[in-house]
Amino acid sequence: MSRSGGFGQMIKGVFIGIILILAVIGTMSILEKNDDNGSNTTTSMAPAEPSLETSPTTPEIKAPEINIAPATIPNTIPNSVDNIPKLEGEKTAAEIKQIEAEKQAKEIKYGTIKLSSINPENKQNLKANFVVINSKNMKVAETLNSSNASYRLPIGRYKVITTLIKPSESSTRKTSPVQTSQIITVNADKIATHVIELEAPSTIGVLQVSSTNSKTKQAMKANFIIQRENGETVATRKNVARSLFKLKAGSYKVTVSSGNNSDFRTIVVEPGGSVSEVFSLQESFLQGRVLVRVFDTKSSKPVVADIVISSMAGKVMQELKSVSQTEIALAEGNYKIIVTGPKSRSQKNIRVVAGQPVSEIFRFDAPKETQITDNTKITAVKTKPTTSARNNTNDTKETQNTPAEPTLVSLRLYAQNNGDKKPLKSNFYIQTPNGKNIAKKIYVDNAEFNLKPGKYKVTIRSKNRKNIVKNIDIKSGQSLKEVFMLQKPTAERTASPTLAPLKPAKNPKNIPNGFLNVAMQPARNTHFIIANRVGKKIVELTSVPSGKFKLDTGVYTVTAIYNNQRRKKTIQVHQGKTTHLNFKLGDFQTKRVVSNTAKGVLRSRIVDNAGRPLRANLTVTNQRGQVVSRANNVSVGLFDLPPVPHTIIVNYRGLSGSEKVNITAGKTTVQTFTISPNN
Repeated sequence: MSRSGGFGQMIKGVFIGIILILAVIGTMSILEKNDDNGSNTTTSMAPAEPSLETSPTTPEIKAPEINIAPATIPNTIPNSVDNIPKLEGEKTAAEIKQIEAEKQAKEIKYGTIKLSSINPENKQNLKANFVVINSKNMKVAETLNSSNASYRLPIGRYKVITTLIKPSESSTRKTSPVQTSQIITVNADKIATHVIELEAPSTIGVLQVSSTNSKTKQAMKANFIIQRENGETVATRKNVARSLFKLKAGSYKVTVSSGNNSDFRTIVVEPGGSVSEVFSLQESFLQGRVLVRVFDTKSSKPVVADIVISSMAGKVMQELKSVSQTEIALAEGNYKIIVTGPKSRSQKNIRVVAGQPVSEIFRFDAPKETQITDNTKITAVKTKPTTSARNNTNDTKETQNTPAEPTLVSLRLYAQNNGDKKPLKSNFYIQTPNGKNIAKKIYVDNAEFNLKPGKYKVTIRSKNRKNIVKNIDIKSGQSLKEVFMLQKPTAERTASPTLAPLKPAKNPKNIPNGFLNVAMQPARNTHFIIANRVGKKIVELTSVPSGKFKLDTGVYTVTAIYNNQRRKKTIQVHQGKTTHLNFKLGDFQTKRVVSNTAKGVLRSRIVDNAGRPLRANLTVTNQRGQVVSRANNVSVGLFDLPPVPHTIIVNYRGLSGSEKVNITAGKTTVQTFTISPNN
C-alpha cells in the first residue's frame, strides 16, 4: 500500500470514530430522559453518571480539522438527469422525445398531386422538369425529363415550377427556356390532377438564298421554291437573283430554277440562326438528282442522322446534321455519302448520271424511347408510409372524384357504315366552336382524343359518304363515346369514278348539253384530254380504254396519248345526243423522230406498303408552280411532258405528298408514291 493510501485510511478511521462517539453520547442521553419520564420512583443502585455537557470534570472533545482534496471524495452525487437511476417502467428523455415525434408524424395528413405537361396546340405530351417548393421556400420534390409526375405530400400550399426540355439538342444556339409556375393546394386524402400547358418558344430562323450562273459566276435571276420534307410549299419568290425567308426551325427543300437551269438541295434552319446558301445554276440535263433517306431497321420509320455528301476527292457538297432525308442536284460524276446514325456510321459510293435520279436508303437501329417513370424524391417529411384497406379504398374513391383543377376527358369516336354497321375508314376532326383545329386522326375507323372540358365541333368524313358534323359538350369527370353512322349521298352517281369528269358539270344558265364517248380501237389503256375551243382543259382521264363525258354543246378538241404519241381530233357535241369518237391503234404505231423539242412520258404509280395499287388524285406542276396536268381517282397516271423538271403531287384521303422528277425526251420516267394509310 502506498504512503498516500495509508494516510487516507487513517483519516477515514478517525472520522468514523468521531461519528461513533457522538452517536453513543446521543443514545445515552436519550435513554436517561426516557428513564426519568417513564418511572415515578427512582431506585439508585449506583451513583448517576454526570452528563457530558454539564459535567465540569468531562473534558470537551473537538473534532479535528481535516482538509480533504475534492479528488479524494467519492463521486456519489449524479451529475446529470440521464444518470439518475430509472424506476421500473420509467422512459428516458430520448425515448419520450421519439414517441412525441412519432405521434406528431401520425397526426400529419397527406394528399396526392399528379402533374402532366402538354403542348396546347396539338395536346401532345412534352418532357419537362417539375420542381415542388413548400411555403418555407424549400424544395421538397423534383422530377426531371418526364412528361408527368406524381407526389404524396403533407397538406398545404405548394409552388410548382415546370420547365420545358429544349426540343432540339442538336441546335448550337441557346434559346430561352419555357417555364411556368403555379400555386397548388394539397388536400387531405385527395388526388388532384393538374395539366400544365407549355407553349414552345418561337423558333424562327433566317434563310438567305442567291443564284449564280455556273459558267460566268454572275448573279442570275431565278425562281425560288421553299418546301417542307412532306412536299408542302411554304414560300416562293419569282424572277429574283437573291431573296430572304423567315422560316420556322426545321429541314427544308429549296429549289432554284431559271429556264432549263436548276438546282435543289436540303437546308436546315436553326432557331434564331441565319443560313446563307448560294446556288450555282447549270443546264438541268447535265445534272442528276440524289435522294438520301434514313430509316429504322425494324419499323422503317424515319431516323435522325448526320449526312455528308462529298466528291471522291473529299470536297464537301452538302453537310447536314439531325435530318432524316436530303435531296440535292449534282453534276455527273462519282460521289461519297457518309451517314452517321444514333449508334453507328455507314458509307456508300454512288455514280450520278445526268438526267437520272439516284435514291439511297440507310438503315440504323433507332434509339429506344425513354420509359417515363416517377423518379420522385421527397425530402420534406421522412415517415414510414402506412397502408391499409381503408386507405386504398379512399384513394380509389378520390381518383373517381372530379379533381379540383380541370382534367382531360377521354372522347372516343367510332365510324360505321349506315347499312351493315361495319367499321368504316374515315377522317376525324376536332375543332373549337369558332373553327380552330384542335386534333385530327386520318383514315381510321375509330379515334380517341383527350380534351379539356368544354364545347367542341366534331367532323367525320369518309369517301362516298355524307359528312357528319356534330357539336359535343364535354363535361368534367366523364368519358364520352359517340358512334357515327355514315350513309351514301341520296343522289349518288351511277357512273364509274374513273369515267367521271375532272370537275362536276355546272349549268347555272340551263345551257343545253350532250354526251361524248371516246375510245381506243382495239381497246388499249390510253390517256384522253378534252379541251374547249380556247384550249382550256375540261376533262382528263389516264390509263383507260374509253370514257363517257357529259358536256355543254359546242366544239371540243380531244387528244389521245398512247405509246408516247399523241393524236388530236375536233368534235362537236349536240344537244341531247351522244357523239362517238374513236381512235385507231394503227395511227400510234408510226416511227417517231426524236428531236430536241420531243417530249417525255411520266408514269406515276400509287401503291401501299404491300405494293397494292391505291386510287388517288395526281397533279403535275411546272417549274413556275402552274398546273399542267391532272389525273383523278387513278392508281397509275401517264403524262406527256416537256423534258424539264416537273413536280408531281398526290392526294389520298387527306394524305398528300410531292416529288420533283426530271423528264427525259423520248423516254418514260417511272415514279412511285408509297402511301401508308394507317400511319
